[in-house]
Amino acid sequence: MALKRPAASARWQPVKFQADSALLRELGELLVGQAHIALAELVKNAYDADATRCRITIGRDEITILDNGHGMTRQEFLQHWMTIGTRHKQETATSRQFKRQLTGSKGVGRLAAQFLAHRIEITTVPAASRDPQLVAKVDWDDAIEKGRLTEAQAHYRTVLRTARFPKKRPHGTRILLKDLKQSWAEDEIRDLGRQIWMIQSPMAEYGRIAGRKKKGAPDDFRVDLQSPVSGLEDTFHSQMDAALENYIARITGKLTRNGSTASAHVTVSFRSGEQYS
Repeated sequence: MALKRPAASARWQPVKFQADSALLRELGELLVGQAHIALAELVKNAYDADATRCRITIGRDEITILDNGHGMTRQEFLQHWMTIGTRHKQETATSRQFKRQLTGSKGVGRLAAQFLAHRIEITTVPAASRDPQLVAKVDWDDAIEKGRLTEAQAHYRTVLRTARFPKKRPHGTRILLKDLKQSWAEDEIRDLGRQIWMIQSPMAEYGRIAGRKKKGAPDDFRVDLQSPVSGLEDTFHSQMDAALENYIARITGKLTRNGSTASAHVTVSFRSGEQYS
């Protein structure tokens, strides 16, 4: 019996692109590439969320990133975090509270998390609303096995607010990475420090290194690392302080406005103690 040929159609018909869920893994390898870059991307997300403190804890088989930023509402989680390559950071150039220049690139925080660990758990509490605490989990191996990217799933629920964040803030985000895909030694921690030292506020650290008490600004961003693995903490803090160890001077300024006029006062303080205003 002859096979019937499909009928010809002169009309243009729409067809949607499909994406294999393995694209999650491939994009992570292409856009992130190395473990220290992936972890730095998650720290940058804390900076972009107007956090003043970010605490990294590296255990034997898990990593926690805890910040006191503005957190996520349920709507922000669904619209932004659950969208790979979201454009909202390109459309909004500065952070909502401190007006920091946004650093996170191409919305690849999810890909960074997938690159680092097999499983992730997110706990987030928003600052700008009364939304409850949101907890989400993703098993990346299961998500990738779904076949189609649109079928990959995260599971989430909302619960009463119980989490606490750095500096006793009631809002922020906690990312727990479980079943790590890479091991962390001093070389990787040193590379991590090189990736993120530029976004850490220098003034409070300058005071500590110079032997002077220096109160930081309200929007200062500081990163701390804790680990039971010998040598990791010292290596991280040595790398984060490396640039300040060799400073020559610090320049501070104050801009005062009075109606339509403004005046600026600039002070240059040298390491030797000399100061010029």
